[in-house]
Amino acid sequence: MIAPWAFLLVAVLPCFWLLAHMRTGAVLIGASAMLQIPLSLSAASALVSITESLPRRWRSGAVAMLYAVAIATFGGTTSVDHHLADPDDPATRWRRAWYMTAPVACPIRMTLSANSAGRPSE
Repeated sequence: MIAPWAFLLVAVLPCFWLLAHMRTGAVLIGASAMLQIPLSLSAASALVSITESLPRRWRSGAVAMLYAVAIATFGGTTSVDHHLADPDDPATRWRRAWYMTAPVACPIRMTLSANSAGRPSE
């Protein structure tokens, strides 16, 4: 489960570099596929590992809160970055790539901590 997330973490910066320097449709489709395939391979297993590591009575509420916080944090602050950023500034492109590494690094960290901590008692 960690391998697709690790590949995604490593592939984010080169994909954004390609998108910034080679603005073609083929690069956009290739970068999207390169980022989407590992995400599709590992998203279900990440969700299952989160729910299985929680006691039964907390599972649905914890997954709902996790989803709500993730969407509010990363989805809500993306528009602020988009409106405040200077499109001609080269640092803007890299800031968005680094911004994507945070939600990619979270499942890796959670997987490593869940494997070391073991399953909590119910």
